[in-house]
Amino acid sequence: MVWMLSFFKTIFKIFIRACFLKTLQKRLIYSVFILFLLNSESLYAYIAVVNSSRLNMRIQPDFDSYVIAVLSKGDKLDITGTIDGSWVKVLYNGKKGYLRNNPVYIKIIDENNLSPEKKASVRKEIIDRQIRAERKKIELYEKKAENIIAVLDEIEKSLNNAQKRLDLVKKDYLETGDKIREEEKKIFGLEEELNNLRPFVNKRIVALSRFSRVGQMNILFSAESVVNFIKLQKSLKKIINADIFLIKKYTRLKKNYMEAKKSLEREKNLLAGFQKDIANYLGIKESEKNKKRELFEEIRKKKNLRLSVIENLKRASRKLDKTIADLKSSSGNNSVFRKYKGLLSYPVKGEIVSRFGKGGSSFYQHKNGVGIKAELGEPVQSVFSGNVVFSDWIKGYGNIIIIDHGDGFHSVYGHVQEFFKKKGDKVIRDEVIATLGETGSMSGPVLHFELRQHGVAVDPAKWIKKK
Repeated sequence: MVWMLSFFKTIFKIFIRACFLKTLQKRLIYSVFILFLLNSESLYAYIAVVNSSRLNMRIQPDFDSYVIAVLSKGDKLDITGTIDGSWVKVLYNGKKGYLRNNPVYIKIIDENNLSPEKKASVRKEIIDRQIRAERKKIELYEKKAENIIAVLDEIEKSLNNAQKRLDLVKKDYLETGDKIREEEKKIFGLEEELNNLRPFVNKRIVALSRFSRVGQMNILFSAESVVNFIKLQKSLKKIINADIFLIKKYTRLKKNYMEAKKSLEREKNLLAGFQKDIANYLGIKESEKNKKRELFEEIRKKKNLRLSVIENLKRASRKLDKTIADLKSSSGNNSVFRKYKGLLSYPVKGEIVSRFGKGGSSFYQHKNGVGIKAELGEPVQSVFSGNVVFSDWIKGYGNIIIIDHGDGFHSVYGHVQEFFKKKGDKVIRDEVIATLGETGSMSGPVLHFELRQHGVAVDPAKWIKKK
């Protein structure tokens, strides 16, 4: 009974220590381990001590089965099954498996034959090893979670850049389309003018051909007097000049027509290139979104990994806290903002899907504000006048804008796509400052909106007008 008292005393100490641990990971280690200790499978009467320098623990009692752990000399394991036969079932670091029942490989100890002190010592050694194993698992989860957050951040930046390039290409595409329509209109006008002019030009060319055959001097010498001669000469000169002008005009129109057609062809080729670029960037976006979905699926399936990712996102939230705390109010003591409590407009046209302090339906939402679900590209407006003090990227939030409203009040707009305002710009109430995107969001196009008073988050729902 002494060893049992000592054993449960150890459990009690671990439980008390777990209560005072600050991080989620450390609590998880000790919580998992307390469950292990209180599980009936951890209180077996027989222990296997490894004799050989290296011993394979297999998933089935078979030499061909998968090796799930490699043990070292001196390792102690609980025997969870019957000892009869050539294999024994054991428990090691939470894994169940089989070892060869051979004195060369293992020594079997009956705990009932041990002194209470020795029994407690052996049991403590097993517990300590389990704690180290669980701690190593959590460290691996922690590292993997950090890697996932980093990869997610890179994916978000890649999506953001692809969207920016896509917006530019779409703008060029629309401008090229306008140019094509202008060129087509110009060509239509030139064709109409050429068609109207062509019959006259043909007639004048025929007339000039006849005139050249008859000869200018013959026509002039047919005049009956010197006065008629002079008049006829002037008339012929006018006719010839008019014909030359008409032919030159036709030639110029024809040249302009051909240049317009070449320009149209160039613009059409540009348009085809822009169409390919749009398809390419849409493909990049879809590829990055698929990567994002796969990562989310992995996080959702693995509870411990999910807890570690949440802890990493909380660190991102604390980074935002520090960013806001470091901002100096530039609007002076302006107490006007506080008079608008309950009267502010929604920053985006949408529906609140996550509440202040509670998060949303996703496995994690930043809880210092509200999440407002809206259409992608929806205009995001400043809820009040002030100065833009931050307009950049923050991991976990994507593109984010922070506005100083004076008297220690700041509004925060996260997961936006396109910035219309930069640091140092002044804004007025209900002015469009950005468009809604998915940057840094784990729930699609959801605006993360916060209000801070002297750096402390307050519930935005109490400040915006009820719908």
